Amino acid sequence: MRSNTGKYLKALILAWFCCLVVFLIIFLLVLLPQSKDRAHIEKDYMKVKEQADEAFLASQVQTKNRLKQHIEELNKTLGNFVISPGSTSNLTYEISGLSNEIGLNAFQVAPTGQSIVALDECKYISGQLYQVSFTSSFKKFAIFINALERYEPFIFVDTFSIAKSRVDDSNHDVRMQLAILVAKGEQTNKDKG
Repeated sequence: MRSNTGKYLKALILAWFCCLVVFLIIFLLVLLPQSKDRAHIEKDYMKVKEQADEAFLASQVQTKNRLKQHIEELNKTLGNFVISPGSTSNLTYEISGLSNEIGLNAFQVAPTGQSIVALDECKYISGQLYQVSFTSSFKKFAIFINALERYEPFIFVDTFSIAKSRVDDSNHDVRMQLAILVAKGEQTNKDKG
């Protein structure tokens, strides 16, 4: 009887071990990949849920008004940087007016006909370069740079060079290249707003 009990016990342990191996294989091949897929599906669900919540918020009147106000603020900020295409011809006169107020000598300003290469691929903005030359003291040069920095729309000083005068301290030869941003198209954001 003992030998039969031992055989049954060995058979029972072997059956349990085989079942455990089968369950382990099923877990590794079926259940574990499903838990990974479930985690990915939950992430995707959360992304879609966030997008749906944003779409729902965007449909509300209060959110629309807030977004409209934000767009208007961005357009005003853009207006500080960009000049309309029709205003570029007046820019040389305005820069000349700044030089007259400061008292720069032999002032000349003219567009170079070159564009800013980095902006050639832009859809809504282009850049124009202006060549400026004059003679002045260092103090008047600094006042002129300061006036250009405060000018709206912004005028950027691309390059400048100063040749010191050998005669006196008030006739240094200055050459500058100015860059301005110009809106492409007939309407600027100011006109649309």
